[in-house]
Amino acid sequence: MLSDIYKIIRRRLIYVFAPWYILRQLKLRQSSCGDCTYCCDKKILWFKCKYFKDGRCGVYKTKKMPTLCWIYPIDKKDIWHNDKCKFWE
Repeated sequence: MLSDIYKIIRRRLIYVFAPWYILRQLKLRQSSCGDCTYCCDKKILWFKCKYFKDGRCGVYKTKKMPTLCWIYPIDKKDIWHNDKCKFWE
């Protein structure tokens, strides 16, 4: 639980104070989203997402997709414990 809180706080601090780091990391991603929705189900925004319904994101790859979702995972440290994220394989 503490590691989850740490990751949420870390992601938001990087988003606010080091946007250059996010841009650099986005270029280093090795794959693309596998659309597993584990990160959405894990509530990466720290609250229940209004777009996540019936196990699917209603705004995935649209202009309505929240920035914090779009940038997840910033790097390998940002991935949830059991996440099967394909960006950093």
